[in-house]
Amino acid sequence: MLVAAPLEGWKTGEIARMVEMDQPNAYLTLQALQKQGLAELVPGSDPQRWRLLPRYRQRASILRAAGLVGKGEFTTYGDISQVVYGHGEGGQAVGRVAMTDAEFPNPQRVLAKGGLIRANWAFPDGTGGPDDAERLLKKDGVKILRDDDGQRYAHPRHYVNHEELGTRLREGTAA
Repeated sequence: MLVAAPLEGWKTGEIARMVEMDQPNAYLTLQALQKQGLAELVPGSDPQRWRLLPRYRQRASILRAAGLVGKGEFTTYGDISQVVYGHGEGGQAVGRVAMTDAEFPNPQRVLAKGGLIRANWAFPDGTGGPDDAERLLKKDGVKILRDDDGQRYAHPRHYVNHEELGTRLREGTAA
């Protein structure tokens, strides 16, 4: 299960418990991660709190936003980008996480612009294809449409836009 740190970070003792490590070794490990440019002490925190650097926190934000898309719904890479980055230009980064991260929740629920199921759609482990995405979406209750070229799209009535995702994220609610 994915556990993403809050923006205010975690105390050393909390991290030590989560990774089943004694606190002094956890502290030394966190210092090493800080020297490697992966983690940081949260500025002004007392007691000290640790978190990943911003470039590494985005993955967790992408996964969190994708997890807000419920059964019978879909959203787009661009909508998740809008929620995570504040603009829709990060859709490729979201797609990369969806196609490569085994912890990405229900990748069939995050599609290309307009609800397009891309021809290269696959599970994060590289298996499957657009037929699998269609099958899983139908199982979730999402109607699939085909255009004259045979391209598949999720029906727009099942679409959850970035505004709704943002609201769910702020309220801490899922679909």
